[in-house]
Amino acid sequence: MDPKAVLDTRVKPKLVDLFGDVMANQIITGSAKKAGANPASLDEAGFRKLVDAIGADPKFIGMIGKKATITVLAWKGDLAR
Repeated sequence: MDPKAVLDTRVKPKLVDLFGDVMANQIITGSAKKAGANPASLDEAGFRKLVDAIGADPKFIGMIGKKATITVLAWKGDLAR
């Protein structure tokens, strides 16, 4: 699956469910900045860096705990589909 499609159909909806739209956008934007990735035009390497940065976000970890790593790995696995 295309990295941008995974971000839009899997990652962002999960973050919106957990945090609401505004906070989800802040997490994506902040994590993209830390990862040096542009969410508007992601390649596979940028996507992987972005989801790693999201997975390291304290708010994200605090909300889903130990499942954070599993969730990030699942998102990375969606690229292969």
